[in-house]
Amino acid sequence: MKRTSVMCGVLYDLLSEYDRRILSEKKNRGICDFTDNRRYLLSLLRGAEGAPSGMALDFREKFDEVYIDEYQDVDEMQDEIFRLVGADHRFMVGDIKQSIYGFRGADPSVFARYRRDLTPLTVDGDSVTGHDTAGNSIFMSENFRCDEAVIRVTNAVCGHILRACPQSVGYQAGDDLVWGKKPPREDYTTPAVHVSVLVKPAKGEDMPDGEVSGDRDGELSGVEAEATYVANEIASLLRSRVPKANGEPILPRDIVILMRSRTALSAYMKALSALGIPTGSEELEALEAGRDLLHGTDMSYLLNLLRVIDNPDGDIPLSEVLRAPFPGLDLEELIEVRNVGNRALESRSLYTEVEEYASRPDGKPALAEKLAAFTAWLEKYRRLTETQPADKILRLLRRDERCACRETPAFLYLYESARACRTSSFVSLYAFLTYFESKIARTKHVPVPERGQDGGHVSIMTIHKSKGLEFPVCFIARCGQAFSAKSYSADLIFEKRAGVSLKLYSRVTDGNSVCQYKADTTLRAASALALKLSEREEEMRVLYVAMTRARERLYIVGMGNEKPVSFREGDRYGALSCNTYLKWVLAGLDAHPEVGDFVKVDYLSTAEISADVPLRRMSFSEEAEESEEARAAAARYAEILAGIQPTTPIEAALRRVPTKIPASLIRDGIL
Repeated sequence: MKRTSVMCGVLYDLLSEYDRRILSEKKNRGICDFTDNRRYLLSLLRGAEGAPSGMALDFREKFDEVYIDEYQDVDEMQDEIFRLVGADHRFMVGDIKQSIYGFRGADPSVFARYRRDLTPLTVDGDSVTGHDTAGNSIFMSENFRCDEAVIRVTNAVCGHILRACPQSVGYQAGDDLVWGKKPPREDYTTPAVHVSVLVKPAKGEDMPDGEVSGDRDGELSGVEAEATYVANEIASLLRSRVPKANGEPILPRDIVILMRSRTALSAYMKALSALGIPTGSEELEALEAGRDLLHGTDMSYLLNLLRVIDNPDGDIPLSEVLRAPFPGLDLEELIEVRNVGNRALESRSLYTEVEEYASRPDGKPALAEKLAAFTAWLEKYRRLTETQPADKILRLLRRDERCACRETPAFLYLYESARACRTSSFVSLYAFLTYFESKIARTKHVPVPERGQDGGHVSIMTIHKSKGLEFPVCFIARCGQAFSAKSYSADLIFEKRAGVSLKLYSRVTDGNSVCQYKADTTLRAASALALKLSEREEEMRVLYVAMTRARERLYIVGMGNEKPVSFREGDRYGALSCNTYLKWVLAGLDAHPEVGDFVKVDYLSTAEISADVPLRRMSFSEEAEESEEARAAAARYAEILAGIQPTTPIEAALRRVPTKIPASLIRDGIL
């Protein structure tokens, strides 16, 4: 403890000096951030010994009532500000089960304290009893959003686990949701909640067609299996035109896929796109493209692909294209290709070495095969550029599965630009690239369109992003993923009651050798456990938020095993020892068999999961059918591409004569 105290003293001095200097600099510049605003406001509102200042009293006189929503997400400082301004004239609305912003400082114990201390009002018809001048609490439990099955399963699961949190949540009978939604018609049957547990076969276990687990090269990973399964389920809903409660068929716009973190967003988008299902993730687009079509990663790849088709001797564009899913070279393979070439000819282009490696008998067979497939694919498109305009090349790429990013807004923007560029004259790929690159140079920003305003795609988002939203069909994915331990695994952690604690370096001398290692301390271990339990309780509330986003159909999917955990209601150890959403869901259902008519639990082997047949877009879209002329034109260009014959030796030699030569490659004998 003494060594910890010394280190904390050093840390305090450092942060105090940092705070003093940065506040001084902010004042000099006349700026402040959100945290500064709160601190300044509190200092203005609070007088000596915590009493309200004159400014706070003026606010109290000015406002008869102070209404505050989402009170479950306030912290101690915000609560004090509201108390100083509103005193006993506050009307605070919140649902403690939806307090999911602990990483921003939200403290659900503030709201729990009010619930515990204020007298509940009892309403019986027109009679109201229990009024208290110090304040009252009112339960608003009726839910008008969700179908009966969603309500009953949510109560069974979340009520079972949240009752294990008496201090932070204080779950009571009034916290159970009451189904208040009026059925659309008398014969309406609420769809059952689907829980799908995907089980990965143990190594050596028998699989379909006499195979053994671990022997298949193309065996799906856990994330891929989940994404494929969810995509298949969505395809089934769309293909069968399953009706919503109002009788209209389910469309992509009615469906959302929720997950705890962003790590698997791209895998799910890939699985949905493979089945022809339009999909969009604002979080992924904002993360990868900075909300800018022209300067995002998708546009970068597409432009480099067109540059390579036009002239493959550009090393930088070709390097990015080679790293794409097709042909899918990693950095080691790229270095292998570059290093195998004749170093005496240092000015040779990367594409020359790619071609040579594809035909080398002494190279790595798998790498040579990938490069051979890529060069053959690229040469077909290069021959098309001799007779086809840029927009036709892009149309063919749109239908080519080996072209990455073909389903993105960036591709659509590029294609529409090519169409606009082509008026009555032939616009070659080179001419279009020249035009488009000049457009990029003079255009600072093109925002990513807000797709889905017309309801055209399946949404994929994190659970936090979905708060406040609702969807007819909701998939909660990745429920078998273990909770993160990052925050309480660090060497130095902060817990609001214990303060700062940290691991300490220890030294052991054995003869002439000295061993140093980081040793945990009792204080840090206790603080880490407190943080772990606090975050585990918040994960319970995150699950509640996710389940209540569904209006009609709820699907819960995750990797798991066939032996679900079981614990009694209110068992704090049993509830907090679970490390996945799926364990909580299965434990809650096991403890509440009375909801069996409202839920269906399936155990599926990942070995049996494979991608379904892709959908035609028009099978579920409200858009008009493609014209016969458009389909005929696309088929004609596809036929042209497929029918291109290999070049003769003379043609091949002529094609090696570059039409454009980068300055860096100019040398004697280039022709």
